[in-house]
Amino acid sequence: MAAEPAPPAGAGKAPTRGVREVKSAARTLELLELLAARPDRPTRLRELSEQLGMPRSSTYALLRTLVDRGWVHIDSTGTLYRIGVTLERRAPVSSPSGRPSA
Repeated sequence: MAAEPAPPAGAGKAPTRGVREVKSAARTLELLELLAARPDRPTRLRELSEQLGMPRSSTYALLRTLVDRGWVHIDSTGTLYRIGVTLERRAPVSSPSGRPSA
């Protein structure tokens, strides 16, 4: 029996209450979420593209934009991507009460 293809990126997510989802914004966030889920495991373009169900050209264009703005880091070989320091710096720091600290 053949394996079923992976569901498209964003499948199973809650509807946006009648507001149309902005595809490029959703793809960007899905890409950042995927990279943030594996901070110690840099990932190749092909794997990111396959896991997100996006064309490689679209994934690459998003990655280049995110690299240019510091949200994603690319290694010295130019083939491995990981979450960038901009996102790490912007992550809220929680206080003991569970609320973000100022």
